[in-house]
Amino acid sequence: MLNWSTAPPDDASGPSLPIKRAPPARPLIAIATSESLIGTYTHYWHGKTQPCTLPDCPAHAAGIPYRWHGYFGAWDQALNLHFLMEVTAQAAETFVLYTKAQGTLRGCLFEARRLNNKPNGRLLLRTKPADLTKLQLPPEPDLIATLSVLWNISPDQLGPPTQDPERKVQTLHPDGPPDPTNDPPPATDCPDRTTEHVQKILADLKQLSRNAHLDTADNLKPPASAPPKTSNNQPKKKRPVKA
Repeated sequence: MLNWSTAPPDDASGPSLPIKRAPPARPLIAIATSESLIGTYTHYWHGKTQPCTLPDCPAHAAGIPYRWHGYFGAWDQALNLHFLMEVTAQAAETFVLYTKAQGTLRGCLFEARRLNNKPNGRLLLRTKPADLTKLQLPPEPDLIATLSVLWNISPDQLGPPTQDPERKVQTLHPDGPPDPTNDPPPATDCPDRTTEHVQKILADLKQLSRNAHLDTADNLKPPASAPPKTSNNQPKKKRPVKA
């Protein structure tokens, strides 16, 4: 017997929204659907962004650099697309200030474009409250559950977010960035940048500059025993003109 329904079944894996970033060629215009953004430290690993899951993080163990990324729900009215907006720490500051001023990020109409239309160019943002009198935004997404589905990890690995009351930003790593003592050692040792070391470098540079100046000055002086130069060009005698 067939089982018919008037709506598709819920996805057993959990909520699913695509992640979008500002494209290089055109601006991205959307309205935030989350009350606030959350962020965590990530690695670009195997061609995609993945969360840092220390102490058990293969990307961190492989020495892959990490950086903080923020996420919040957004709705593209033109495409009727609900998605997760990904921003860097620098770009997130704009939304942090908006949340602090308005009390919520939900309803923030923003335009994001890339500087010089480069794929990784700096993100230029403009924000203002959207007119919601004639709009009905999608429900606020469960950010942690959605990211867990996208990253194929358990929500428990991300842990509960904590909120800084001054910045009004939630982070999934409340203890700050991963412990650098767990990072693999650098390939080469850096020299000791002590004051004595720097002074020695400056003295060596000064001596090299003085030697170069003296060498140049000596090269400009003619040899002491060099005879004066004489010209071998004698004036030619004019031949008499025959009548």
